[in-house]
Amino acid sequence: MKRIHILLTSLCLVLGMLAQAQAVKRMEPAFWWVGMQNRNLQILLYDNAIANATITIDNPKIQVKSYERTANPNYVFINVEIASDATPGTFPIQITRGKKQTTINYELKARRSAANAKPAFTGNDAIYLITPDRFANANPGDDNVPGFLEPADRNNIHGRHGGDIQGIANHIDYIKNLGMTTVWMNPMIENNQPEYSYHGYAPTDFYAIDARYGSNEEFKQLVEKLHQNDMKLVKDQIFNHCGSYHWWMQDLPAKDWINSAEKYGRSNFENMIVSDPHQSQLDKDQHYRGYFDTNMPDLNYENHLLATYMIQNSIWWIEYANIDGLRIDTYPYSDKNFLIDWRTQLEAEYPGIFVVAEVWVNDVPYAAFWNSPGFGYNNYQSGIKSITDFPLYYNMLDAFKPDGDVYKVYKALTMDFLYGHAENNVIFFDNHDVSRSFAVLDYNLKKYKLATVFTFTTRGILQWYYGSEFLMQESANHGVIRQDMPGGWEQDSCNVFTLENLTTDQKEILALNTQLLNWRKTSEAVKSGKLIQFKPNSNIYVYFRIADNERIMVILNNSDYDKTLPLNTYNEVIQGFTKATNIITQEAVPLKDSITVKANTPYVFILN
Repeated sequence: MKRIHILLTSLCLVLGMLAQAQAVKRMEPAFWWVGMQNRNLQILLYDNAIANATITIDNPKIQVKSYERTANPNYVFINVEIASDATPGTFPIQITRGKKQTTINYELKARRSAANAKPAFTGNDAIYLITPDRFANANPGDDNVPGFLEPADRNNIHGRHGGDIQGIANHIDYIKNLGMTTVWMNPMIENNQPEYSYHGYAPTDFYAIDARYGSNEEFKQLVEKLHQNDMKLVKDQIFNHCGSYHWWMQDLPAKDWINSAEKYGRSNFENMIVSDPHQSQLDKDQHYRGYFDTNMPDLNYENHLLATYMIQNSIWWIEYANIDGLRIDTYPYSDKNFLIDWRTQLEAEYPGIFVVAEVWVNDVPYAAFWNSPGFGYNNYQSGIKSITDFPLYYNMLDAFKPDGDVYKVYKALTMDFLYGHAENNVIFFDNHDVSRSFAVLDYNLKKYKLATVFTFTTRGILQWYYGSEFLMQESANHGVIRQDMPGGWEQDSCNVFTLENLTTDQKEILALNTQLLNWRKTSEAVKSGKLIQFKPNSNIYVYFRIADNERIMVILNNSDYDKTLPLNTYNEVIQGFTKATNIITQEAVPLKDSITVKANTPYVFILN
């Protein structure tokens, strides 16, 4: 019955859009809200020769500020100001072409109560990253939808496999019981490309959920279900590019809507150019204006109409679906000034909303440029308080690989002074763009445990990639790294959701991860505690997380030998405590002269 209700709701939305289509082919955004801090609204109308029509709005609460036309006569951008005392309802947009007159009744909705209040993200949050096409297929009937160019083919590692919104909704209990607090999904907006579209990063409609995943309404209901389970949702937002089959690519609103592929080619993919005070114009242009991929046209935010369009799109999705935060794809590739305007307007509507920027650089200074007040040259201030911590990720790989030195992560953390908000960095040991860490660590389970315990207990907000909790281990191309979740399809012989046919090692690491992830949700020290680290000795790393009512001691013996640690080294932190309880084993250990730690073993103690 629920599925029927969703279909009927979607049908009503489609019928409403068809009614509007009698007047124009497209109108974006399709509706808006009263009570916004920014009362200005830009409405895009697209139709044959719409620029030659007479367009009027006669409503005392709606002030038309301008009608902007471009060189393309098929577009008009209406800029209106909504009165502060406007009420929910509709206002007419009248379109006159010769003797023919049509009317669009544009809807202004009421905002939900406390719509601008968004939950905080803290150090004991755990974000579960899902590639939706590869997680679970609850509605096989949606795998192939008329009008969509790429059919489902589970045998094609680069093709669509059929995961959908309902598949995620059906397994929220699994995600919650694992210890996650938040879900982040690779983009679910429409990617109607002829091939390699499953990843979601080549949008063909910024306002529509891809029909092979479900509907806008189903996406909204997924957010509601997460909230009912005291969980949050982070939406993946793409600014840098669109898909080559985006609806506007066949009839661009303006010549400068996208950057020229012939002139700029592919991006040089050098993010550090942005923060280089000696940058050449050539390198800067190729970075900003070059295509991320040949099927991803580069968007030009020097066009103010496009800039407004995309800012409104972010706000529309937050307001419509009540999402809790945004992850911004390829953040350094978009115009810096546009990003500041976007962030300013977003903060005006949703003060303090969580935004994490993907900044893929190897070294701390280049990463810190994006979230450190006063660190950037020319006084650049991004306003971003959370970035993806790639420098720490790469140092983790070096630290915990066979024969690795844990000094690498210690040294990386000593550079936290460069960040504006190191505690908000999103830390990870796997994501959708890199090889599975278990494979990178040469399938060494002990090293993998060390790495995951470090990730669970150091500073920052944890991001976890689906399947890594039970040793997904592929290290080949993206299509294989983003493999199907076992049990997400009815015919699967292995099922992680029921533990059917998992190996002993998979069950062991899943149990450990579940234990620690659920513990950290309740830990004040992980949430907001101070990090105190001691210089590693003999490849053993000791650090503490300290809050008012909790003191955690973490020991990572990254060496191949059992060692005895003299505890007086750590007296400044442990003095006054007589014992420690191992959170992993529940064993109580007296804090006397020394402690013996086994080779390649992590310890997480709560001091008593």
